[in-house]
Amino acid sequence: MAVNYIITEALRLCAETLIPSIFPFMVLTNLLISCGFDNMVKSLIKRPFEALFHLNANLASAYILGMISGYPQGAYAIAEIYDKGGCTKDEAQRALAFCNNTGPAFMIGAVGALFGDMRLGRNLFFLQIGVTLLYGILSRPKRISRSPEIKNNKRINFDIIPKSVTSSVIPMLNICGFVVIFAILCSWVSLLPLGIEIKAFIYSILEISNAVKFISRKTPSLPLLAFALFWSGICVHMQTASVVDKRFSMKRYYIGKIIQSLSVFLILYLKKILF
Repeated sequence: MAVNYIITEALRLCAETLIPSIFPFMVLTNLLISCGFDNMVKSLIKRPFEALFHLNANLASAYILGMISGYPQGAYAIAEIYDKGGCTKDEAQRALAFCNNTGPAFMIGAVGALFGDMRLGRNLFFLQIGVTLLYGILSRPKRISRSPEIKNNKRINFDIIPKSVTSSVIPMLNICGFVVIFAILCSWVSLLPLGIEIKAFIYSILEISNAVKFISRKTPSLPLLAFALFWSGICVHMQTASVVDKRFSMKRYYIGKIIQSLSVFLILYLKKILF
């Protein structure tokens, strides 16, 4: 398959699927952070957040943003909170494992468009909420570590809108660049003498958008689709690493993603066999 054609298809995927489903949420995330969203969320859900996860309530906004905006906004929010002294390094590492997820715009919009069923993406998104909540609860420590309160000294003015847009452009371009590179890698996988489901599994390990596209066309397997969405792909993890930028270790992040994605895959696979 010609490299030019692969790049063209990858760029089309970015233009038609990724940018519409991710970029607006990036801008929204930056707007919310600029407006002191972290303090507002903390004041609303401080007690239930600390009780559930045994994490400092400063990280509550990271969980919300990571869930509604998708990757890598959860990681970005955690890095911002950590830089402001709102959580310890240990808390940041634990939160990253379940606060940086596939957003609803991609799950519902992109998955719905590719599979022709919006309910499928919606149900998987709600499943993701349940799985991340459960993982956060099961992996919590015995005690809550206390961090200083974050003071919001930001002044809200008209500059936050253009700044939020411009600060979202480079991360979006990074995502598109990673997608193009991994599309080429996936095209090499397609040439291997392997079964369709094995190829779909390898696609899922590498890059989420090309994996979902491949699964929708070649093998509409719900367990494989769920694995692709929950694991998110090495491509996404590289984006997350670039956001974290060596502030803290990502070991727990990788372990968390492996546990969550494989658990969902096995549950849905066994359900398919048994029922």
